[in-house]
Amino acid sequence: MTPLPVCARCTGIYVGAAVTALGLRGRLVTTRRNPKAVLLAALVPTAVTLVFEWTTGAMPPHWVRALAGVPIGAAVAWAIGMVN
Repeated sequence: MTPLPVCARCTGIYVGAAVTALGLRGRLVTTRRNPKAVLLAALVPTAVTLVFEWTTGAMPPHWVRALAGVPIGAAVAWAIGMVN
């Protein structure tokens, strides 16, 4: 198996952004949600994995790190596609 050029967490971020961008393609996003709140909420899974890594010295499995990154990518793609 060939290693990826980026870490598992970054792969999750890229996948989340790509899937969200494809889902939003051609549509304007209008919402009353606060983008800062959405972005902060999307950071929580990654923050949890980082705190776990820093406090225990153990790294979670790659699939966990990748899944933790997906919300960040999705939230950023959503925020970029949002129209005020």
